[in-house]
Amino acid sequence: MKKPLTYILFFILFSSFGQQSQVEELLSRHNEYMEKSDFDSALSVSKKSLQIAQQLDNELLQAKSFIAIANAHFKKGEITQAESIGQQALSIAKKLKDPTLFMEVYL
Repeated sequence: MKKPLTYILFFILFSSFGQQSQVEELLSRHNEYMEKSDFDSALSVSKKSLQIAQQLDNELLQAKSFIAIANAHFKKGEITQAESIGQQALSIAKKLKDPTLFMEVYL
């Protein structure tokens, strides 16, 4: 009886880790697109990363995704959207009391 439960728990943990890696990969691609000034593609992949981070209920990854989205909007000249989304990242950073995240929001 213990083995099926162990396998289920292992599957859940492995699946979650795989999705976290996917978010990190998408955020890496976001950075690559930003360096190439391809802000639409950067926005697209960062929105995908946010969706996955929300499914995982991972607030740190959500904040990083919000920061990426805000940066893409800013570079596109969409200042109002950038500010609004940046506030969402700031709210999470305050909740998590993460000083590194605070710095990312303000940079």
